[in-house]
Amino acid sequence: MSEALTGDVVYHNGALTAVFAFSSDMPDWHKLYSKILTYLHGRKRCIVVDTDPLWYYEGRCSVSSVREDGVYSTFTITADVYPYKRTLQSTVEPWLWDPFDFVEGIVPDYLADLTIPAGGTLTVTAHRELSMAISPMIAVDQPCTLEFGGKTYTLAAGNNEDVLWLEAGENILTFAADAETALRIEFREGTL
Repeated sequence: MSEALTGDVVYHNGALTAVFAFSSDMPDWHKLYSKILTYLHGRKRCIVVDTDPLWYYEGRCSVSSVREDGVYSTFTITADVYPYKRTLQSTVEPWLWDPFDFVEGIVPDYLADLTIPAGGTLTVTAHRELSMAISPMIAVDQPCTLEFGGKTYTLAAGNNEDVLWLEAGENILTFAADAETALRIEFREGTL
C-alpha cells in the first residue's frame, strides 16, 4: 500500500534495547541513574552498536532502572529508532581504514572539494543495493543548473537541499556551469 501512495516502501520505526547490570550502594546507584537519565531519557541520540561499528541508528531514548537488592541493580535503555541505520561516514569525510570491514564494507565516493569539469558532466554513485532513498545536499560556489533523470534543476550558490533523490546504482548528474565551479555533494547511505 505504501508504494502506491509514496512510490517507495515505508517502514515503521524499530526498537533497540540494552540492559546493563550495576553493583553499588544506594547513593552511587542514584548518582549513576541521574547521570544516565540526564544524558539519554527523552532525548534523540545517535547510537553505534559495537557489533555493527560502521553504522549508526538515530532515535529517542528512554531509561528505566530496577533495584534488584541492596547491591545489584539493572538499567534498561530503550530507543525508538528510525527504520534505517546510516553510514558513520558521509561522502565529504575522508575514508577511514581502521574501522573498515573488508568483507561487508562499502567505500563511499569522496565528493568534497570537487570542481565541475570542462563539459560539466560528473558521475555520482550511490550504492543503492542499500534501501534508503537518498537526497543529497549539493553545494556550489556559483549558480548553475543540474540535469538528472530527464529534469533540470536550478542550483543557487551555497547549499541546496531536497533538490533530487538519487536512484539505485549509478547516477549521472550533468552540471551546466563554468569550468572549475566548486562543488560538494554530501549524503549518508542507509539500509535496514
